Amino acid sequence: MFRRALCTVVLATVILTCVAAPAAAREARRSQAAHAAGSATAVTFTPRLTIVRYARAVSVSGYLRSAGEPVAGSTVTLRETRGGVTRDGGTAVTNGQGLYQTTVSPKFNASWHAEAAGVSSPSIVIEVRPRVTLALSHTQSGARLTEIFSGAVAPAHAGKRVVVQRYTANGWRAVASGRLDRRSHYRIRWLMPYRSAAYRLRVLLPAHGDHADGMSQTAFVRVRVG
Repeated sequence: MFRRALCTVVLATVILTCVAAPAAAREARRSQAAHAAGSATAVTFTPRLTIVRYARAVSVSGYLRSAGEPVAGSTVTLRETRGGVTRDGGTAVTNGQGLYQTTVSPKFNASWHAEAAGVSSPSIVIEVRPRVTLALSHTQSGARLTEIFSGAVAPAHAGKRVVVQRYTANGWRAVASGRLDRRSHYRIRWLMPYRSAAYRLRVLLPAHGDHADGMSQTAFVRVRVG
């Protein structure tokens, strides 16, 4: 007679908050200061985050100054450059302190900069994480316990490989993988060790040229055998 294995699953939402490294931020400020020093008119560009989740807006801001004085009521254009092609990414108007504030919604990894009064800011790369959903189910046949991972990736990445990872003492380790179908959906099976254990699991779309890596929610699975 086979013993039954009971599985319980908890999905925990992972909030991704990415802040530019202090060294990178200092380098960006030095670059903007050098740019300002060499021009009577200068515009800066500072995104709140340098890596964002797909379909999420990110706040950006900066200052427009001429001869060290703020320029009010001037239109600032945000521009995105990807694959050698530059596109408009929105506009904003400076206030009495020369400050502009707005949001942009990147869909791909790209360089962004601001333009106003005939000058441009230094460029800053904003990366985008795809959105990865995750649902779990499990089947048992005798001592064979299989966990089934299913979900989708947005934007569509048909044919791309996604990886099921388990958290260990040495960090995240791959335990299974599969390909996204033409609808950008996946369904992956993992034959679990038949023993009582607790697992911390997720699904990862590895980084590539157009996007940063995308991660699903973390799932907590507990198996009790007996």
